[in-house]
Amino acid sequence: MSKIYVDEILPKDNATVDGSKLSALPSSAMPTGSVIQVQSTSTNTTTVIGTANTWTAPTDLNVSITPKFATSKILIVANVDYDANAAGRMQWFTLYRDSTNLGEATNGFSANTSSGGRLQGEAGMNYLDSPNTTSSITYSVYTKCNSTSTYVNLYGSYSTITVMEIAG
Repeated sequence: MSKIYVDEILPKDNATVDGSKLSALPSSAMPTGSVIQVQSTSTNTTTVIGTANTWTAPTDLNVSITPKFATSKILIVANVDYDANAAGRMQWFTLYRDSTNLGEATNGFSANTSSGGRLQGEAGMNYLDSPNTTSSITYSVYTKCNSTSTYVNLYGSYSTITVMEIAG
């Protein structure tokens, strides 16, 4: 195995290097799977979901991203704090890209149920989307319950959504 030992590399004619003219690796040259950009938001705003069996977006639980390349994938990671405030409840969660439900139409990505005690907890979702666009996209968390008066962030807890553009 060959080794090269160098104490210093200087440009031709021993001139100084202007650091302001150096540029980072352009995102077009990033290897597949590299993270190009990240957008995230979190909220502790309490939202009441008041319509049974209807997908509803909790307040402030959305994030926008403008992909640099149409070939990019978008990784969505979301965590939602919820409280159905009674026994015998079902709570579903899904992710939307603009007006498109990315999960299963009826059940979304995650479902939680309570047969005896109060239904509350954290719901986590991850999804790798292929939006095939360089236009701005908004990703949102949606939830629904089989009854009314369910909550997101009831006790001031935080829910988050993060999106990452991944080089395709």
